Amino acid sequence: MASRWTAPPNWPQPPRGWEPAAGWRPDPAWGPPPTGWVFYQDDDDRPGADGDLVCGQGTSRKAAKLASRLEPHLGEAEELRGLFLVNSLRPLLNILAVTSARLIFGTDDLHRRPPKLVLNPEDLVGFALPKGRMGVRLVRDDEHGQPIAITTLVHERDTEALAALVSDLRSRPIPPGPPRGSRVGTPAPSAEVPRDRKASREDRVADIERRGSELLRQAAGRAAEQDVQGEERLIHRALQRCSEGPVFARGALKKSLQAQVDELVQAGELRRRARFIGTVHQLNPVGFSSMPPLMVYDDRIILADACQLFDGDVSASVECDGQVLVHHRPTMTRMAAGAVLPGSALLVGMATAKKETTDTRSARFIVVHPEWRFSIAISPDALGEPRALAAQINKIADTKRDSGGGADDKLSKLERLAALVASGALSASEAERLRGEILRS
Repeated sequence: MASRWTAPPNWPQPPRGWEPAAGWRPDPAWGPPPTGWVFYQDDDDRPGADGDLVCGQGTSRKAAKLASRLEPHLGEAEELRGLFLVNSLRPLLNILAVTSARLIFGTDDLHRRPPKLVLNPEDLVGFALPKGRMGVRLVRDDEHGQPIAITTLVHERDTEALAALVSDLRSRPIPPGPPRGSRVGTPAPSAEVPRDRKASREDRVADIERRGSELLRQAAGRAAEQDVQGEERLIHRALQRCSEGPVFARGALKKSLQAQVDELVQAGELRRRARFIGTVHQLNPVGFSSMPPLMVYDDRIILADACQLFDGDVSASVECDGQVLVHHRPTMTRMAAGAVLPGSALLVGMATAKKETTDTRSARFIVVHPEWRFSIAISPDALGEPRALAAQINKIADTKRDSGGGADDKLSKLERLAALVASGALSASEAERLRGEILRS
């Protein structure tokens, strides 16, 4: 029976058929081989070559079930060689299957969930099984030559069998081919996942940020045309892009896009000549998600994707109704606690009253105009700032009205209408109708 020289899994793998010459010595940087490693092995004496499945610790009883569940994900020429239990930081990953073509990681629920991670022979550069404080780790080198942990724990008794299987896989990989049972023209369930999930996530975040920046550039164009409402709608759409990103990246995305908005405002490209007055925060009765605040500028009032112009006809108020009701009533528990001795008669006169508080108050911040209205719920315990802001809004509106702000407002509306006609956003008939409404108002 022919034998071949087999390199340990932590050494670089030589070409097929290579044997060391006389006097050859391994590079000390490779490290020592595993204890008991056999360098010359029979060609047919490799783990799983005779058809017997190598089962790691804890997999013997479930081997048949796992093998049947994994079979639809294997190629036509691919054979299952070994099954091992692993403990990983990756979500729902506890099974390692070694085949004749690759390493497949997944769960014991493979009939409903496809494998989570697949490593081909070329991905196993620097494969090693170092022993750590909590057990044996499965480690490989990344593209920069840095060791990364694939799993956090492999059973110590499985070390030699797993190392032998991986060494044999790297020396003679078999192409997996199409999954078994797949039909021509029907996409088979893929066992592959993106090689670099972090890079894929970063590309997705960068694409969302790019699209948000494009919307902000369009908003700057609307601001140049004095289309305040179109400008604010585009700003809102740009900031809402962060909800399309990965969950753990949404906060950073929102900060990045908001920083771009602030920079464009300071540069005078967005919210031109708009002076910020204040913000009123909405009260969310459910408490599971944040509610958009009401933002007040001296030329516009914004609530989520709705924007209205601030003119002399605007007025603001704070309304609060309801009251705090306090009820006092005696309870049997408190009467028993007030008894002189245990087991003695309950003394009604020593009973302490239980206090129950019911808060029926509700408060709203209301901004009204002859053509529109904003009304948001606010906390009844913090009415000072909203009332001060409402008074400031009313004072600015009075100033606009007394200084002839109405005529200026009509002129600005007519200018914006002309800009919309020039850009092609409005037809001549629509523009004529709107011009009559503005002059009659």
